[in-house]
Amino acid sequence: MWAARCALSRWSTAGGPTPNRQMFNTYGPTEATVSASLARLSRGRPVSIGMPLPNYGLLVIANDPAVGSSLAPSLLPRGEVGELCIIGPGLAEGYLGRPDLTQEKFLPNPWSTGYHDARLYRTGDLARIDDEGQVQCLGRADDQVKIRGFRVELGEIEALLAQQPGVGTVAVLLRNEGGVDQLIAYLVCDTSTDSKFTSQLRKVLQARLPSYMVPGHFELLDSMPRLTSGKIDRKTLKARPLTVDAAGAGAESDVAETEGEIALFAALASLFPGMPIRRDADFFTDLGGHSFFAARLASALRANPRFAQITVRDIYQQRRIGAIAEVLDQAPQEMAAPVDWTPPSAWRRWRCGVAQALALPVMVSLRMTQWLAPFFTYHLLTGSPDDSVALATLASISVFLIATVLQFFIAWAAKWLIVGRLKPGIYPLWGVTYFRWWAADRMV
Repeated sequence: MWAARCALSRWSTAGGPTPNRQMFNTYGPTEATVSASLARLSRGRPVSIGMPLPNYGLLVIANDPAVGSSLAPSLLPRGEVGELCIIGPGLAEGYLGRPDLTQEKFLPNPWSTGYHDARLYRTGDLARIDDEGQVQCLGRADDQVKIRGFRVELGEIEALLAQQPGVGTVAVLLRNEGGVDQLIAYLVCDTSTDSKFTSQLRKVLQARLPSYMVPGHFELLDSMPRLTSGKIDRKTLKARPLTVDAAGAGAESDVAETEGEIALFAALASLFPGMPIRRDADFFTDLGGHSFFAARLASALRANPRFAQITVRDIYQQRRIGAIAEVLDQAPQEMAAPVDWTPPSAWRRWRCGVAQALALPVMVSLRMTQWLAPFFTYHLLTGSPDDSVALATLASISVFLIATVLQFFIAWAAKWLIVGRLKPGIYPLWGVTYFRWWAADRMV
């Protein structure tokens, strides 16, 4: 991570030039007895936990809750993120008095080559193995959350953010803001930042991550709250009220002038509280919008009858706030007068129902002909012992194909005979035109 690299750079040069100073990073939970991996750290290179020590092995398997119960472990190739596992004779036998947890964490190793690596331990940490065989630890696997129908590894987002220049400590959380689950990124920066800093971060993430993994809000902090153990205090972060996004700090919203801008700015203010709304802002890259927000925006705008024609596609096509407002302003000023609709009489409904009941047997008979004709043809040609079964089968297939083609032409002719060229207009429900349309539709 970037913070770890900064610490490495600082301590490797502390006290003046020290060319002989060496720094190492080890990894090994209590369940592995001692350290299971070792990495020699160098300035300018990513901080990793290195490679396995003798008598140990490290694997990365697919991170799935069903692993161990109903699903066998699945080994991942290099470069993919999964759950880190340790193998080797130094693994503990299990947890004292916790057979359930032992069964969950200590599994038979399907890739075992002998007694020494017959079991594997699931660490619960996310990791990936790079092309050089170095293992990069990315945080806890239980940081996985579900947003917009997708499972997201928060550690993967944090790792990418931590690689960006100027970013020190990072924490990404899932919070419910305004009834919508959003990813919030908390940042402690190593250097001073400007108002465009978070916008640049968002663009970097959008280029490398799916849209549902891009945080909707970036919160800049002076320091990251921590527990007595030194770990990030995520509960405190989650309870902390959000401030104005750094992208909008010190900025003011444009003044809405047209009717479309007034409605659009009001809807955006409810979706992105505290964010400045500017005409040249991009709904997705600048405001942090996504498909769900686009749907909510379109729904809020359609509450005004004048903007009933706005769609989610318009928001995706225009993107820029000013362009979306222009689409709203181009909506027709006058709405169509409501149609004076009188409920149909019971007599008309019963009359149409009787006509439909009389027409159904004819339609069903035509449908049955397609299947009954081949059936009777076959039995007609196989009535005596001298009849040819092959000939009867061929004739039945031919009759079936002919009946299918005839049904197509019958439906086409019935449509033109019953309906003809029906002109657009308003026709009584359960009336003659309705019955004609219904009959033609069923025939086709």
